[in-house]
Amino acid sequence: MLTLTCPHCGHQLQIPDKYAGQTGSCTKCQGQITVPPMAQPTPDLAPPKADGLAGLDPSSLERININPDKPLPPPVLGAASVGGSAAPASPGGGDAGGPSALGAWWSSLNSSQKAGCSCCLIFVTMVFMCAGGCQLLIMNSPEPAEHSSSMAYVMSQHFVEQRLVSPGTAKFPWGAPSATDMGNGVYQIRAYCDSQNRLGATIRTNYTCTMKYIGNGKWECSDLNLTER
Repeated sequence: MLTLTCPHCGHQLQIPDKYAGQTGSCTKCQGQITVPPMAQPTPDLAPPKADGLAGLDPSSLERININPDKPLPPPVLGAASVGGSAAPASPGGGDAGGPSALGAWWSSLNSSQKAGCSCCLIFVTMVFMCAGGCQLLIMNSPEPAEHSSSMAYVMSQHFVEQRLVSPGTAKFPWGAPSATDMGNGVYQIRAYCDSQNRLGATIRTNYTCTMKYIGNGKWECSDLNLTER
């Protein structure tokens, strides 16, 4: 379902996807509106992943020298090899980047540096709290109305198709020629559709009906009258 605002009167319309690229009239001011075409999906142009090292023995990578003019440095004791899983040993004997390293870094700061880090931490916390509040505000925004004149016109098409000889060939104009809001979820529809008869000829059928929204996404159609031209 496409959401479109009438450029003439500002009325918000809900247009089915099948009317993309067509021209019709606004259900409120009857002004001509052209529905923009559906956006085409952008193809994925990401380059394929390089897999040039697939199938090589990991131990043989230690003997590959990318720059032949510069010899490979000697191996570092305690460091992980390409095919191994050992991590580099820290100078203090603990894990690199662990709690001991963080505590040593914090102890090396003076009082001014510690105060600056504390202010930065408070600022970052406030930013995340503001972002969370904005997200809750958006989630609690009111939902759009459950019924409208354009939705009543769209739902009337299903009842009309049940009365046609060849409903699969039915073509309805975008934007009801006349959709009057009578209040309390009741709408009077006056429109037409083109479809094929039993002989395969395309004919135009004018119709009028009264649509009523009864809740939970359900509509009721009454006084449906079809006239062939």
